[in-house]
Amino acid sequence: MDLGWSEACAMLNDRHLRLMAFIGDRSNDALYGAPMKGANNAWTTGRWAEASGASHYRSAAKAVRAQLKAMKAK
Repeated sequence: MDLGWSEACAMLNDRHLRLMAFIGDRSNDALYGAPMKGANNAWTTGRWAEASGASHYRSAAKAVRAQLKAMKAK
């Protein structure tokens, strides 16, 4: 996918808002009361949301740093 800076920022912001809405729309019991259905492990929905959110933020930050470094090298 070839995105410009403004499109990438907009996409990241949109996904952030969607993650926050997903978490905010659920009770603590819904997030942490039982393992997530279909996950085939003991992680709760809240734990999955915590892990996937942080993982995607780390990946995005890594991609931005790499791109900035590549741009400086030119």
